Amino acid sequence: MKAIVLDLKEGNPIVEMRDMPVPKIAPDEVLIKVAAVSICGTDCSIYKYTPAMQKRIKKFPHILGHEFAGYIKAIGRNIVKWKIGDYVSAETHIYCGKCPTCEREDKNLCPNLKLLGVDRDGCFAEYIAVPEKVLIRNDISLPPYLASIQEPLGNAVYCVNKAEVRHKDILIIGDGPAALFTAVVAVISKAKSITMLGYNDYRLQIAEKIGVSSINCVKKRVDFMDEFIGKKDGGWFDVVFEMTGSESGINTAINVCRPGGKIMVFGLSENNSVFVPYNKIALKGIMAQGIYGRNIWKTWEIAVFFLNHYRNSVEPIITHKLPFNEWQRGFDLMIKSRDCGKVVLLM
Repeated sequence: MKAIVLDLKEGNPIVEMRDMPVPKIAPDEVLIKVAAVSICGTDCSIYKYTPAMQKRIKKFPHILGHEFAGYIKAIGRNIVKWKIGDYVSAETHIYCGKCPTCEREDKNLCPNLKLLGVDRDGCFAEYIAVPEKVLIRNDISLPPYLASIQEPLGNAVYCVNKAEVRHKDILIIGDGPAALFTAVVAVISKAKSITMLGYNDYRLQIAEKIGVSSINCVKKRVDFMDEFIGKKDGGWFDVVFEMTGSESGINTAINVCRPGGKIMVFGLSENNSVFVPYNKIALKGIMAQGIYGRNIWKTWEIAVFFLNHYRNSVEPIITHKLPFNEWQRGFDLMIKSRDCGKVVLLM
């Protein structure tokens, strides 16, 4: 089968499409014929083989990808609830289901977590093997390109619901697809005002089309900081979504969050750590909430509801639908030009 893989050649990372064997399935797994995949920031980190991914990925060649939709092609001998031909996607956080964290229904935070496309081979291939416990049945009204973005949309749903944005002034730091999904969910959730701080005019224009004010922080960085820092209340935004994982992003979030406000820490640092002005968080009484993955399975149910009832709001974030063999163009869009929203590859 054709697959997009990360490999090491004389110690140097390469990403290429190559022929790989169709995966064999365990008794509690299914084999899925992939119909569509979408490219995530995590995939871009693997593509760049960042320090965080160098520590995580140990087996080569490694198949990338975790956001997908497809059809069951074969089932393991222990499978009874699924059949060949079922239209499915999967939760990418493969939890153990046995630890105290899982028993508290915080499966996305399981300490024994394995990530699809990171800790095991992913979906950027014609076929993928997936454990039964993370399968979700797709609504047949959703075409594969839309069904493939349920997982990242679920991230935004989980994040916005945790933040309780209704009638609040919010800032989104970052302009990538995750930030755009967060923006549209905040619009649907009736935030009072939504501002996006980013670098890329193409993406900021998408934000404006879905009802979000945007500020290009390259062009207006000083004006932005002057406008919101130094106000008598010490900040302006009730909730700040930090989507970048950068030191400048988290510092900006702390500076412009109002006293007693909330910062949603969504972005992950490529270097695992950043400097944080700890005292300022304490003195402003800011609550910092980490966000990782989705609530399993409640978030998925809400994401499907949004796709069914607000499809016209969500769909503009998908700016490129490319054939699978144009995967390199997809990564170039996401990493180099960044003139894209969500990029989907069709099999």
